[in-house]
Amino acid sequence: MDLSSSPFRREASKTISAAGLCPERSIPVIATNAPRKYVNLVSRKGLDSLAQLDYEARRFLPPLYMVNLYPQKDYEKKVKQAFAFHNQEVQMERMMQAMYLWDTAMADSIAAAIPFKDRLLIHTNGRYHSDEGYGITHRLRQTGFKVLTISMFR
Repeated sequence: MDLSSSPFRREASKTISAAGLCPERSIPVIATNAPRKYVNLVSRKGLDSLAQLDYEARRFLPPLYMVNLYPQKDYEKKVKQAFAFHNQEVQMERMMQAMYLWDTAMADSIAAAIPFKDRLLIHTNGRYHSDEGYGITHRLRQTGFKVLTISMFR
C-alpha cells in the first residue's frame, strides 16, 4: 500500500505545510497530541500502564486524573460502534481510555497555550475528537472555553 497516496497522509501533509508557514508570519504553533506510543500503550494495557513511566516520559502527558474527569456516554457509544470489531469488553474499555487520553492531552495543551480564554486559537484534529461537541470540544467547554467546531468534508 502506498501510504503517500492515502487521504490521511495528504491531509496531514497539507496541515504540516500550513504550520510551516506560521513561523514566517510570527504565528505560534504548538503540538497537542499525546505521543502515539503512550496512547497505543493505553489501548493495549489500559490507563494504569502509564503509572510505570518515568517523569521524563510523563511530562508529555496531561495529568492522568483528568483523563476520566469528563465522561461522555454518547461519545463512548459512538466510538464503540465505530470500533465494534474490538468485540472484547476489556479491549473496548482500553480503546475508550486511549481516546480519552488523546482528547485530554489535546484539550490540556490548548488550555495551557491560551493564557486568557478570549484569545483565538485554530486547532486541527480528526473529526472524532471534536464533532458533535464530543472529545476536545466537550473538555474545553467544561473548563470555561468558548469553542467553535468547523468540520470539512470532501
